[in-house]
Amino acid sequence: MVLNSISLAVSDLGDSVDFYTRVLGLKEIARDSDEVCLQGREIGGNLELCSQESVDRDEGSILMSFSVDNLDSIVQELKSWDIEGELKNNDDGTQAVTFRVGWEQINSRNYEFIHLTTAPPPAMAGGEESEICINGFALKTDNVAYSVNFYTQVLGAKEIEGWTYKDNPENVVLQAGDIVIELLSTGWFETKGFSWLRFAVNNLNHSVQKLEAVGVDVSVHDVWAIFDDPDDVRIVLCGLDQVPDEGTDIRSDENAERPSIGEKVRFWEEQDKINQALIPRVMEMHDIVTDLHKRTANINSQIAATEARVLQKTREEVQGLVNEAEAGILQKTREYVQNLVNEAEARVLKQVNDQLPNLVQRQVSQALKGVRRIAYTAVILAALALVLILYLAVT
Repeated sequence: MVLNSISLAVSDLGDSVDFYTRVLGLKEIARDSDEVCLQGREIGGNLELCSQESVDRDEGSILMSFSVDNLDSIVQELKSWDIEGELKNNDDGTQAVTFRVGWEQINSRNYEFIHLTTAPPPAMAGGEESEICINGFALKTDNVAYSVNFYTQVLGAKEIEGWTYKDNPENVVLQAGDIVIELLSTGWFETKGFSWLRFAVNNLNHSVQKLEAVGVDVSVHDVWAIFDDPDDVRIVLCGLDQVPDEGTDIRSDENAERPSIGEKVRFWEEQDKINQALIPRVMEMHDIVTDLHKRTANINSQIAATEARVLQKTREEVQGLVNEAEAGILQKTREYVQNLVNEAEARVLKQVNDQLPNLVQRQVSQALKGVRRIAYTAVILAALALVLILYLAVT
């Protein structure tokens, strides 16, 4: 089984083509209105970018195309796995079948189609040689053993020594021609489906500089450079110039014999193991920093709440002091006024007591004088009456 191409459904065909050609260095070898075929160095499979509307697939979904010799037997084997795939005869005498990987989530954003054909792998296009080639890709699955059996027993991929299911039940590495397929347990990841696409480059530092120059956020880990393409497809670059050979630190001679695919994979996966061991620590530090950020973000609100509580408490205490002061002043005022009233009453009463005898004496004297006058008047009137009576009697 040899990889012919990997087809990515993209939201903006122009932007994606520009990214993979101008930034990553793939060469455009064919184009129509809805699809552009790109090629790298060596026969390592082409990258096809397709408008998602034209292929009726979600953005980021992939189609993997392989050349096989025993297509009839594979189709029969697919039936035993309850996978539907209609065998089609092409005008050029080749046959092909396309099917969807049946155990992936139906509504997943990233799901896989597989295309098998008896046609030979595409020939290398002429012209300037590219510095990049497809090296492999990763698929996430809930059942690694099931996926390993499918890719090996049905499609004919080979498990790489040291990275078999027996050795690594959560991370199995398969070889399909010059392409590496990694089957990863979803225990490492959140969702199933296509995980990342890996390219090999001659000079990793040069590629990273080109990416950073156009504003791509790149995370560099030893011989890896990880970033996302315009449709958020995870891309991994591995530098062939930084893969150590046995007995040497770095293989930099372009003309020297390169390590075998198995040696490369073992080195890359050892680095990946180291990175995976660091992930829990990094996540723990991330959680700590996130928690600290949340606490820091709440400081202003906590300070404001504390200020409000202190202000309210101060107001209550001041109001209490004011109330106490008012009560004290009112009581003192009342006592002072009451003392003044008492003193005034005492003085008035004393004056009344002191002046009452004289007043009564004057009033009695005046009354006696009145009585005398009345008595005198009565005597005079009585005398006059008597005189009158005597007069009348005489006359």
